[in-house]
Amino acid sequence: MKRKRPYVYTVLTVVFALLFSLGSMAGMAMLLKEREGRILAEEGEVREDVPVREWQGNGNVLTMEQIEEAVGCWENRMAMKVHEPVKGQISMEEAIQEGEAWLEEMELDWGEEKSVFATLGAPDQGGSAERVLEPYYSFWWLEFFGKGRRVFLYVNAVAGKVWGAEIYLEQIRPAEMSKGRLRKFVLLSGAAPADAEIAENEGEEKIGYGGRVGHWNLEISHSRLYAREFWFYGEDFLHKGDGGRELVNLQAILQLYLYEEEP
Repeated sequence: MKRKRPYVYTVLTVVFALLFSLGSMAGMAMLLKEREGRILAEEGEVREDVPVREWQGNGNVLTMEQIEEAVGCWENRMAMKVHEPVKGQISMEEAIQEGEAWLEEMELDWGEEKSVFATLGAPDQGGSAERVLEPYYSFWWLEFFGKGRRVFLYVNAVAGKVWGAEIYLEQIRPAEMSKGRLRKFVLLSGAAPADAEIAENEGEEKIGYGGRVGHWNLEISHSRLYAREFWFYGEDFLHKGDGGRELVNLQAILQLYLYEEEP
């Protein structure tokens, strides 16, 4: 089966690099401002007519076909329809608990000094025809923020697992962002079949625009899924922390994607 990937990452790489040419923290501020504006635009008003049906499945277990449907639909959304949880979807409290556990597993937790914001929404792919979606198409959008770091998580509303993350960290060691983090992200997502092989497919690292920009990919066998991590930090803004360690401000995006079959 021939597959093709969306090539949006090439555009994102250039954008990230240009942001760093303006300064690491200035670039982060610009990106966060745009990100918040997009989320607010997506949210709109909470809908009285719930855009998803109640869950009729077995607990929070999804088939690979259902996981692929949810990933593909969310990836191609035009906006987000905010709604209240329906039967079979996890609550806001459960979503936050999953997010906090994910932060700890990914070694991103920063104790009690953090705040959290949560919104549940279903993907809106545009068009005039309204249709009721399956409940596993919805995601909890979580924002954890505190001193020196900010993390956005997308938690599937039925599976209760993190399938997307945007990470903004200040003053960390460059070695803390490694390919092992993407592999752990895939394992924690619960999207890989038990007998699946998770293999590195391709990656790229560029030096320029006053910093380093790159991405890594992981293939998930027995599925149409793959995972990608974009990461970027500005070398021009390296500085020494306690003990003379080299520290940077780093931004990264980890997400599950769906291969598109070529016609």
